Amino acid sequence: MTAVKAISGRCSECLYRFHVNNPTLSQRESNGLCKGCYMLHQAALLEGDKMGDVLHWLKTGELSVDVWENEVDNAKEERLVKRRAGGMKKRFAKKNKRPKIMQQRTMDLPTKDDLYDLYLDCQCKCAVTGWTCHFGRRKQKFWSVTFDHIVPVSIAPEHINPWAISNIQVMCYLLNHIKGNLPDEELRRWFSVWKSAQF
Repeated sequence: MTAVKAISGRCSECLYRFHVNNPTLSQRESNGLCKGCYMLHQAALLEGDKMGDVLHWLKTGELSVDVWENEVDNAKEERLVKRRAGGMKKRFAKKNKRPKIMQQRTMDLPTKDDLYDLYLDCQCKCAVTGWTCHFGRRKQKFWSVTFDHIVPVSIAPEHINPWAISNIQVMCYLLNHIKGNLPDEELRRWFSVWKSAQF
């Protein structure tokens, strides 16, 4: 990684200006990192990934030969995308236990075919990084395909159905983890600042 000169009031890794009273990725975390960079490092630690592989992929979209040969498995992508639709339906049911809401909104859930069409339309690319996402042989990895709610379910206003296909985008697991329940614009802003600091 390119060395970044430390500047007071900014993240030591990406130089994002800290905002103390604002719950965004610019919040100061431990070791002088902003919340975005802190979550980036945490994701790599939690999944047991090599930080060098994570940073290289995030900068270039390229996977090492070792990762490509031993971890990636895109052979059953249609089945795996459609399985994610089932997971989304279960998550929806868990969050909406009231029968009236369930009846009103179940019709608006994306179907298996909706998700697969979205996946193909974006050519398997993360909506934020532009890098190709893949399916893994085992657990989720930083480069894995996820389906992200553009407006997170937890902060969606009444007039927006967060489960509608129009509110879903393909995103790599790593950035979905960093985004959490924050607005999409906040993740895009952080990634732009982070990427600029790498070159």
